[in-house]
Amino acid sequence: MPVRQWLEQLAHDLAQDLAYGARVLRHSPGFTLGAITILALGVGVNLTEFQVFDELVFHRLTIRDASEALQFSRVTKQGRRLGFPPAAVEFYRAQSSSFAWLVAEDTSIIMTIDSGTVRSGLVSPDYFPSLGVIPAFGRLLDSRDSDSGAPLVAVLGHDYWVSEMGADPRAVGRVIRINNQPVEIVGVLSSDFGGLGIASRSTAVWLPVAARARLVAGSAAPSEDFSRASQALYGKVKSGVSLAGANAELTRLTRELSRRQPLYFQPEDLIRGEGVEASLSHAFLTEPAIFIFMFMILLVLISACANLGNMLLARGLARQREISIRTAIGAGRARIIRQLMTENLLLAILGAAAGVAVGWISGRLLLYLLGAPGLQLPLRWPVFAAGFALALFSAVAFGLPSALQTVNAHRARTRLRQSLIGVQVAVSCLLLISCGVLAHDGILLNHVDIAFDYQNMIVVDPQLYVSNLPPAAMRQKLDALSTRLARLPGVDRVTAAVARRSPARSPTAFPAYRESIAMQLRRPFSLP
Repeated sequence: MPVRQWLEQLAHDLAQDLAYGARVLRHSPGFTLGAITILALGVGVNLTEFQVFDELVFHRLTIRDASEALQFSRVTKQGRRLGFPPAAVEFYRAQSSSFAWLVAEDTSIIMTIDSGTVRSGLVSPDYFPSLGVIPAFGRLLDSRDSDSGAPLVAVLGHDYWVSEMGADPRAVGRVIRINNQPVEIVGVLSSDFGGLGIASRSTAVWLPVAARARLVAGSAAPSEDFSRASQALYGKVKSGVSLAGANAELTRLTRELSRRQPLYFQPEDLIRGEGVEASLSHAFLTEPAIFIFMFMILLVLISACANLGNMLLARGLARQREISIRTAIGAGRARIIRQLMTENLLLAILGAAAGVAVGWISGRLLLYLLGAPGLQLPLRWPVFAAGFALALFSAVAFGLPSALQTVNAHRARTRLRQSLIGVQVAVSCLLLISCGVLAHDGILLNHVDIAFDYQNMIVVDPQLYVSNLPPAAMRQKLDALSTRLARLPGVDRVTAAVARRSPARSPTAFPAYRESIAMQLRRPFSLP
């Protein structure tokens, strides 16, 4: 048979199978609805997980030259990864020659806007122009906003603008009060940009780094601020300059800073850069809890597939008379199996469509429960492709054995049914036990007696770790600071602690040493 004629015959047979399969499923609404529901639940919860991966691991930054953007971290000889103080960033920007642009952001600042507290982002003067970010409304921050004497201006994050301003374009030009200071809104970020780090995606308002000295009491000007190493440094090397060369230049400049500011830098400090997208993926994938979550979600899909296979096998038993008649009038085993698999394909398509809807709803529900409005879970084409691939795999992997046993019509199908039931029961028990343990731990965490009175207690982070002091010197400074704080009116007791952590796995991890001071206050209390 010529190839063209064979293809025409195959297309004709497939059209017949699809039409017949659609009629069969339409005449069995209970079975069809049940199978689609099972597939939708199994595929939907896995799509929720895939949406998170697509956003945090496979997400491509919507900035100019995103593939060439680098994130730099400062690595001490103890293996700690630290950020950069504003003065060091200005020094790098003025002295380096290897970069097309070099910018920084700090999204660790919590400020009050009118009556609420929000996460704020401080950025270097040419942050937005260097990244090529386009505003949704108004304009973005530029170098003129960092000039001395320039009025205080801010750019709103897209989610904050939608949730608090009702997506009103007239918000541009409005004056709000940040830390009790009047600040004019000059623009709104687009929905596809929320900063370069994971934490920055929940940032509500963006300000020039120079605004910190005017909004936060006791803050120094950026050119003089070496004490707060909380800025993340990003850049793009010039054409013809290697990453190793850029790291070497920044390391050389860091040694110069160690001579000028020995309290905050060490000569052994190294600068290491990696791609921003790779850094985001690494920070996400190094969390052990992620793999536990992945495993549990996969168990849901396996349970759903086993349930679907059992339903298909039971339906095959009910259709034994139909199969016998078709066999008696000349239909071969391959033809019947193809018809059954065509019906499974239709179920997979319908289940995938329903699974995408379930994944979209469960993804938004997850964001609501986690309180993470800054994280977006858009349904990009890889999400749709993953949904249909999962549904197709489920229908083929668990539908084909059922179709074979339906046609063979011997006792082996009993063993297959028992095996499917065993898989479903085992997976369900494992999920039930895991969820019970997690729920029990959550209840304990909410009700356990922590063995000390935390009423009217506040914790202060003096961030002495940025000075690279050894533990003994750090403890001495903490004791001196604790003595001063204990003399404040309204303070009953003061205690200090230094926590030892393992070396940081990524630039976003905590340093190896972390210090804190806890103060027990009287009621009522008033601190100057």
